[in-house]
Amino acid sequence: MRQVIEQAKRRRLRRKTYVWMLSGLAVVSALLYWDQIAVLYIVSTLVLTALLLAVAFSDLGRGERELPDPDTVAMGENRMPPGASSQSVSNPRKNRRKGKA
Repeated sequence: MRQVIEQAKRRRLRRKTYVWMLSGLAVVSALLYWDQIAVLYIVSTLVLTALLLAVAFSDLGRGERELPDPDTVAMGENRMPPGASSQSVSNPRKNRRKGKA
């Protein structure tokens, strides 16, 4: 049942998108037909400005990420166990003998 509702919502959204696209095409075509280039220039500038503003403000939510506290990162995540040195950690590919898988 939920899939049917989701599909109906997608169809409605797709229909609205097509209606907006066709109406925009009709307006642009009419302005070109009646040689209203100045009006077309103003309308296209306003639409482009609105599009750029929408894109700029839509990314604000993703840009506000909380950074981890530097003290907790330094204390726990990248520390070696006591007694271990960076030389004791071996590379398994390096120790592999030729001819063996």
